[in-house]
Amino acid sequence: MINLLPLQEKIKLEKEQNRKLVLVLSFILLISLLCFVLLLLSLYFYIMVQVSYQKSLLDDARQQYQTKDFLQYKSIIKSSNQILAKANVFYKKELYFSQALAVISSIAKPDGVLFHDITMQHIGDKGISVAVTGSADNRENLLQFKTSVEAAKEITSAYFPPDNWIKSKDINFHVTFEIDENPQ
Repeated sequence: MINLLPLQEKIKLEKEQNRKLVLVLSFILLISLLCFVLLLLSLYFYIMVQVSYQKSLLDDARQQYQTKDFLQYKSIIKSSNQILAKANVFYKKELYFSQALAVISSIAKPDGVLFHDITMQHIGDKGISVAVTGSADNRENLLQFKTSVEAAKEITSAYFPPDNWIKSKDINFHVTFEIDENPQ
């Protein structure tokens, strides 16, 4: 086929063809954009319905858990938690007197030295204050016991009153000392 149209007519036809092509592509783009907007709009409405539904479920649950029984159980649980928290603090600060007894029993004492009474008392962060009363058959055995007490690394501030040393035999003695909570 031979095109015998003049040049101006060819340009006019080409412009017309380009205009139609732009019009068709614009229409396709507009339709695509409209479909996308409709999709977003439907998604928005779906989300809004779901949010409303979840809010109603939440309100129902709140009303359900605001009953008298539930509030009573809630207060019981809170008070129990407070008691447990206090007990936890107590047990964390607790000293084990069994460890202090182990330290006391590890002190070397001569055969003639006997304990009659052991009193222990917690003295804050320092450790445990211990008072021991007992008897010794002679002064040399009591002196050996004193040396053993002073040699123990867990024991500090050992004090033997002067009246312990008055008698030379059948001595009733009293000693006080402190046991460190964390010996170095």
